[in-house]
Amino acid sequence: MKALRPFAIALAVSLAISLASPAFVPLAAEEPLPDEIVVQIDAYDAAVAAFDAQTRDKLEKERSALATALQRIAEKERKAGRADVADAVDAALADRAPAGPAGNLAWDDFVAACRVTSQGLVKKGAGEAPGECSIQVGSWSATIGKGLTVVALVRGNPVLESSYVAESDLNSRLAVDLDRVPAGAYVIMALKGSAAGTNAVHAKFDEAIRRCGGKHAFTKGTIRTGYILIGRLGAEPGSAIELVAADREAVSHPSGAAGKPAE
Repeated sequence: MKALRPFAIALAVSLAISLASPAFVPLAAEEPLPDEIVVQIDAYDAAVAAFDAQTRDKLEKERSALATALQRIAEKERKAGRADVADAVDAALADRAPAGPAGNLAWDDFVAACRVTSQGLVKKGAGEAPGECSIQVGSWSATIGKGLTVVALVRGNPVLESSYVAESDLNSRLAVDLDRVPAGAYVIMALKGSAAGTNAVHAKFDEAIRRCGGKHAFTKGTIRTGYILIGRLGAEPGSAIELVAADREAVSHPSGAAGKPAE
């Protein structure tokens, strides 16, 4: 800020001289400032804006360089079989990330900002088709795919944004993906259409739900009804918001329309 001091000093001296002058007449509130004072104020504001822009650019470059270095370290540690070290590096990286598009919100504010809709299979002609599904936090929207879409957010940054359709997705890949998400991350799940197969057993999927604060247990077979979870990774089972839709109906948060709390 040293570079800005000449502007501030010049402005202060100019104002002091103007006020001390015998010819000075206080301006009415609705009258504009003299042109010479407006010029000096504009110059000062421009200098402040330029300084702020330079500082932001420098900080962003340093943050980007640190993020790249930490990502390389985490990958190296994970390949070496030191997953605990890699997880700690990932957590350090997440803690230093700037606020993302979903906003760095406290839990209650995050829940209030969530707009989530889920619907399983619906009748379409002689067959069935996926229903509606959406995940939105403030002005940010997730990319929705068929099956179960899972989003994990750290400081408003999506660190996980993926869809799971097959039985292997729900009972294997989801757990692996969650292992790479730092504890405390905000998690949103929403189903579109159906997921898993007719003979699927959901033991590991149910475990993943409990890791995110849920408690609902799916019965064997295809998951085909709307389901929403809003929770935190590592939270106690039952602490999350969970809603299950009636068959062929949609469920939404807030309001839980056409749905019921998970049991």
